[in-house]
Amino acid sequence: MGGGLYKISSLQSQLAAQVFDCDVLADKNLESATYTGEKCQFFQVERASDGRYVISTREKNYVIDVRGKSMDSGAEIKTNSYSQQDYQMWAIQDTSLTPVVSLNETDKLLSGRVVYPNPVLSGKFTIGLNDLDVNRPVIIKIFSFDGKEVFNRAYSAENAIELEVDLEPGLYVVNAGNNEFSTSQKVLFINN
Repeated sequence: MGGGLYKISSLQSQLAAQVFDCDVLADKNLESATYTGEKCQFFQVERASDGRYVISTREKNYVIDVRGKSMDSGAEIKTNSYSQQDYQMWAIQDTSLTPVVSLNETDKLLSGRVVYPNPVLSGKFTIGLNDLDVNRPVIIKIFSFDGKEVFNRAYSAENAIELEVDLEPGLYVVNAGNNEFSTSQKVLFINN
C-alpha cells in the first residue's frame, strides 16, 4: 500500500469516510457519508518502516489521528499535523479474501460457506444461515467490486435464502445482515 489514493468505506453500510463538511483543515472530524467522489473522501495510505500505516488527507496536509491520544472506545478521530506519534499510526488488515463476520453474540460462529455455489452460475445461489438463530428479517445487499450497490432486498428470517439475480459476470460482495449479525463474502458471478 502507498502512493495511491484510497476510498475508505464501511463493509456493512458501504458509506465512505470523509473529512467533516469536506473542509480539509486541521482539527476536523471524520464522518461517514454517501460516496460522491469528492476530494475529502480520498486518503493517502503510507506504510511506516515498522509496518504500521499513516493515513493522510488527499493533499497530505494532515494525518488522521485519535483525538487526545485516547485509548477509549468512541474517541474522536480528526485531522491533525503529523508529529510521528503512536496515536497517528494505524494497523490495516486485508479482509478481501475471507468472509467478514461480526455478531452481537460472540459465541455464535459461522461454519462452512455462506454463499453457495461460488462461483454463481446464471445468477442462482443460496445464502445459508443455518448456524445463526435469525429472528428478524434479513437484508441482502450485493455490491459490485467498485462499491456500487446493485441489489438490496429484505427477506423473512430463514435458514437458507434462495436467490436469482440478473448481474453481469464479475466479482461482487454479497452481504446478509440485520441488527443481530452481518456477514459479507466475495462471490464470482459467471454465465453458464
